[in-house]
Amino acid sequence: MIDLLKEDLKHSEKYKGCDIDVWRDERRKCYLCELYAPVGDKMLLQERHPFSDIPTAIEQTKMQIDKYYSLHYNA
Repeated sequence: MIDLLKEDLKHSEKYKGCDIDVWRDERRKCYLCELYAPVGDKMLLQERHPFSDIPTAIEQTKMQIDKYYSLHYNA
């Protein structure tokens, strides 16, 4: 289980109807990037990946959204 606290949230943004949250995981010494996509009337966690820095996490996650999730949601 991953214990993340509110103060661990380092970046949050919306992109093409999805939510991207980047958390600092001190125990693993990395950033965890979470991708939430709309499923019905809820936002559900679709992916969580470790990254060494925030810009790379955002860039890679946006590529995932463009490739897999923007087909279902046109913003």
